[in-house]
Amino acid sequence: MKKHFYPVPQTGNILEWNDIISKIPDPEEFDGMRFVERIVLSTRAPNKKNKETGESHNLARNGGTGNRDKSLFGSFSHGIDTREMPPKVVFDDGQDYLYGGFGRADIFAELKYNFWIYDRYEYTEENRNFLQKDSVDVLQDAAISDNGKPSSKAPSKSDYVSILVDRIIKYKWCNVEMQKWFDSINHCLTKEQISEYIKDSVSREKALGRVEWSKSYVVEQLLKKEFPEVTLLNATNAETGNTQRFTRTLIAMMQSYIDSEGKTQEYCLWNSAAESHEQLDDALKAIDKNMKSIVELMVDFVDTYRAQLRKNKQHRPCNPTKRLTQKIGVDKIVGKIVDFTSS
Repeated sequence: MKKHFYPVPQTGNILEWNDIISKIPDPEEFDGMRFVERIVLSTRAPNKKNKETGESHNLARNGGTGNRDKSLFGSFSHGIDTREMPPKVVFDDGQDYLYGGFGRADIFAELKYNFWIYDRYEYTEENRNFLQKDSVDVLQDAAISDNGKPSSKAPSKSDYVSILVDRIIKYKWCNVEMQKWFDSINHCLTKEQISEYIKDSVSREKALGRVEWSKSYVVEQLLKKEFPEVTLLNATNAETGNTQRFTRTLIAMMQSYIDSEGKTQEYCLWNSAAESHEQLDDALKAIDKNMKSIVELMVDFVDTYRAQLRKNKQHRPCNPTKRLTQKIGVDKIVGKIVDFTSS
């Protein structure tokens, strides 16, 4: 057995777990919660349904945890890694509600682990921070903080934005409160990302009641079911000159156009950030204009290329001419820009 891994006991007898528990780091602290005890529970015992909504998902995840890293599954197959913190539950109204470690539930089931170590917490108003007004706030903050550690699967942008929109609606938060909220939780975000998330949260709240912001995976599933041959394209910010999303599809579009012997390639447009009907319309018009102008640019490019080929059959419109020396023991000087020659 590897140094930090221990076999998983097959029973809930605490005596079989005590040695393992003693090697796990001390419990973490969260605003609005108090650590109660480190216990062994059946892996089926924690309630995965949110008490407030009845939905079976983590309040800090807007779209689920997604596919788990295969290396994570491999890690758990070795047993219990005592360097890692246990999943977390909050004991409320006689039940343990899971809020940290949702992604491990499926792994436990697949590996047939019937018991595991959990850290049990309870709500307390005594140590809430000044931004937390109820237990939902506390639970969201604790869950997003637990996911915000470098060792966890990082929350997505939509995870953060969803919580911020909820706080804007509930408490009329402005930029100041949102910045202080990021200061109060664990995360691995840059200042630029935080600024972007705050801006998008304000836009999303403004769009409520005017524009439906469907999640990308929902649109993808709908399109795959009804029009599988159509390509999904996000038109967000196209009206500001953003053509990157369309240009990323160009190679695949051209190949499909060739393979289908000239069949027009279809796109389905959607917008993930428009605040108004006018902004939606402007983005769609911009995408339509971009598709036409970029194809015209491609035609001009091919015409120019062919004209140059008539003059020089070896002509190339683009060519790698330089490289960075990186081969230790082969390149005379490493870290220098030199001529590149193809082999």
